[in-house]
Amino acid sequence: MKTKKILAKILFIIPIAFGTHSCNTLKFEYKKQISEDISESKIANAGHDDDAEFIINAADCLTEQIFLGNLAKKNGSIYGVKYSGEMIVVSAQEFLREVIAIGKIEGALIPENYSKKIIRTYEELSSKSGKEFDEVYCEVIINLLENAIIQFQIASTDCRGTSIRQWAGSVVPTLQTNLAYARSCRQDYKITKPRNENQLSRR
Repeated sequence: MKTKKILAKILFIIPIAFGTHSCNTLKFEYKKQISEDISESKIANAGHDDDAEFIINAADCLTEQIFLGNLAKKNGSIYGVKYSGEMIVVSAQEFLREVIAIGKIEGALIPENYSKKIIRTYEELSSKSGKEFDEVYCEVIINLLENAIIQFQIASTDCRGTSIRQWAGSVVPTLQTNLAYARSCRQDYKITKPRNENQLSRR
């Protein structure tokens, strides 16, 4: 319960985007499958099942990026990690709003609950600080962005919906930029000294 309250405070935009959370006790994975089934039945053109699955997975991936980015801004000990978090939060929030809008148009029902993976990653990282946090964050966010790029690149060519293909392709360059910066942070976190956090707002 405590973890859920903390998550709600850190990621205020998600409840607004998704609406008020239900008290339904169904587990997330079950709800996600229900969402995929309903979404697939709603998408009008035959053969669009993969489109619905991508929309749902993209929303989950972007939500995780926002959680990790907020933790980096809070727990990072060096400027690079904090700024990486800010970059990711800004872009992922924008993309999340866009994919939710696309999902509504295409009939894809995005789950309201946070996935177990997001909660598990948050709990693991929120207990760390300093260089230990910097190191783990860099590895986790790099892996997440690498997988996201592959996922979005495939969607940009394989999804049947034109708007979904175009949107997925438009997201890839920003994901690549964020990945490159995160990789540079991994190289620097052991030797870089923390800078004044006020510098973040001036860049």
